[in-house]
Amino acid sequence: MAPRACLHLCCNRHEDGSFAGRVSAIEVARRGESVALEHWSRGVRLTLDDGGLRLLRRRCVVLDSKQWVGNWSWNLYVVPVADVAAVIEAAMSAGFTCESATGEHAIHLSELLDARRAGPWAGSSAEIEIALAAFGECA
Repeated sequence: MAPRACLHLCCNRHEDGSFAGRVSAIEVARRGESVALEHWSRGVRLTLDDGGLRLLRRRCVVLDSKQWVGNWSWNLYVVPVADVAAVIEAAMSAGFTCESATGEHAIHLSELLDARRAGPWAGSSAEIEIALAAFGECA
């Protein structure tokens, strides 16, 4: 089985926890490591369909999911690491910023993302995928 990552999406209305169809924050968490990305507007569109989700024009296979993780604004989606890497790269291009990182490997990923925002970046989602793989398997 391909490596998996936990993709936490702030995609529910804060008033009542109902699905909003928009994402204003993303957190990638794996074995005590996490990276948080935020978008300082009303967020970006999220659609769900059978077996997957579509975010930032990227389709992710959803292997498992849970609603209201942490609080009712957040849902958890377990997806392949390659899909998460593509979403992170697209999120950074769409104006998301890396707001926090916890853990050695997450800090390394945060530094990669900060370097990408600082100017021309020769990296790719493959570089992000390698950094994510160092987190370990999704808990």
